[in-house]
Formats: sequence, structure tokens, C-alpha cells
Amino acid sequence: MRTRIITTLLAILPLMAMSQNMMDSQGRRQGKWVKTDKNNRKVYEGTFKDGLEVGTFTYYYSDGTVRMKNTFLVDGKYCSHEAYDKNGKLMAKGFYNQKNRDSIWNIYNAEGKLLKSETYKMGTKTGKSVLFSAKGDTVEIQYWNDNKKHGRWYRKVLNGYLEGNYANNLLDGPFAEYRNNKVAAEGRYSEGLRNGQWKHYDGNNLEVVEKWNNGNLIDRKVLIYSEKPQIISTDEIAYFYPKGKKTIVITMDGNTIIDDEN
Repeated sequence: MRTRIITTLLAILPLMAMSQNMMDSQGRRQGKWVKTDKNNRKVYEGTFKDGLEVGTFTYYYSDGTVRMKNTFLVDGKYCSHEAYDKNGKLMAKGFYNQKNRDSIWNIYNAEGKLLKSETYKMGTKTGKSVLFSAKGDTVEIQYWNDNKKHGRWYRKVLNGYLEGNYANNLLDGPFAEYRNNKVAAEGRYSEGLRNGQWKHYDGNNLEVVEKWNNGNLIDRKVLIYSEKPQIISTDEIAYFYPKGKKTIVITMDGNTIIDDEN
């Protein structure tokens, strides 16, 4: 009986091998396919119908662990995608449309936490992109158009955040920096260059006013905490020196101003 079973299995195995990696008379892949490398290690396995992928295709690392899975929702054209590291942790998840990234893609860190969420349209980054910290906080929000930064921009920084706008990959339009929920700086960019008036604050106090022209600093005025607080241009200051907790400012016309900020 044992000999008969072994003989039967030996007869079936070649038939099983022949039932995969088949091509029809038109040269189209049909049925289950398993691809192996030169060392007979499995590279991928999946099913074809009339030359197009159907169902789930699984790809492997050389040690046999799963590298990625593509599950086709529309035969051979649109599929969901999952990529894994060698420890089996999810690294990326998204969709392909005719082998182009499409719709929302999520990228994960080594701990399996969401690191980045991006939006694609037929292979180009278009729409909202969000970057997260290891704690899950939103670090950055950026909008894209045709692989270029275009639209609102938000970036978290120490004790505050930055807000601005991009046009064709360059900062363009209003810009503001916030620290401890208060405006620390505000101004405008034009095609990536500072332009016009920029203001810098210390808490509720206006400390510095600058004038920019296409990225060139034209003038800078600073607040002097004298008996009557005033803002003067740095071009008007000849020199200054500390005296105790105060600062003595000497202007170009010889006037003395005592800065009593402390």
C-alpha cells in the first residue's frame, strides 16, 4: 500500500508542476505562476488571466519572508499595495493604477506607526501630504501639485509653528512664525524671496521691523526701550555698549539713548 501511494504521488507531482506557469496559444500567461531565482528561491507567486494579474500577488525576500503584496481590484490595472520589512512589519500601504502610485499612500516607521501620508494621481504627488512624529502628532502639512509644493504649508517647530504658502515649489505670499501661541515674526515671500515689510516680536512687543526687496535687506529698525520707546533704523546707530543692566545707544548724530529693557 505504501509503495502504491508513493508511486501515485510521484505521478501527480509532475502534473502539478505543469499546471502552473502556463501560457496559452497567444503567448498570454494563464493560471497560477510561481517565479524563482537561480537558487530556486521563490520570488513571487500569483494568478494570471489572459496575461493580466488577478487576485493577490505575493513577493518574497530571499529568506522566504513576505516582501510585499499586490491585490488587484481591477484585473492587471488597479491594485492595493502593502510593503513589509524583513521582520514582517508594514512599511507602506497604498494603491497602484497601471503601475503608478495613485490615491493615498501611508508610510510607517520601524515601530509600525504612521510616519507620512501622501496623495498621488497617476504617479505624481498631488494633494495633501502630512508628516507625523513618533508620538503621532502632526509635524507638517503640505499641499502638492504635479510633484511641486503648491498651496498651504504648516510646520511644527520648538514651542510653536510656521505657516506659509507655496507656489511652484517656492514660498510665496504671507508667512508667519508663532511661538508660545503668539506671533514671533510675519512678512511675505515672493517667489522664494523675502519682500516688503517684515516684523519680529518678543511676546506682545514689536522688536524689529525690516524692509526687504527680492531677498535683499534694505533697512532694519529696532525697538529702543528708553523713557519713550522708539523704533530706529540700525543705520542710525553709531555704536552701543552695556552699562549695568542697561544698554547705551549712541546715534550717528551724537544723541544718546538709554535702552532700559530690563
